[in-house]
Amino acid sequence: MSKARRRRPPIIEVKPQDRAIAELDLPVRIANALEKHHILYVDQLLQQKPSFFGTIPNFGDSAFRELKQTLSRHGVDYPANWRRKLRRRA
Repeated sequence: MSKARRRRPPIIEVKPQDRAIAELDLPVRIANALEKHHILYVDQLLQQKPSFFGTIPNFGDSAFRELKQTLSRHGVDYPANWRRKLRRRA
């Protein structure tokens, strides 16, 4: 009798936009701010307009810049309208 070959499970690649925010190694303050606003996945994040981030307390231009840099490091293309700076909403 021949030994049964073990098959390796297929490698499933997860698209960057399908990843959880927690997998991105974001600074804790940014990850917590997004979680408080129910943004848990990258695709949810990418659907937001820059004005949304301006409504998050303590989420300024530097946090927005860090977020974009982290997304870029992980191969995620953020929307073109994210290239400008945030405008704070009162």
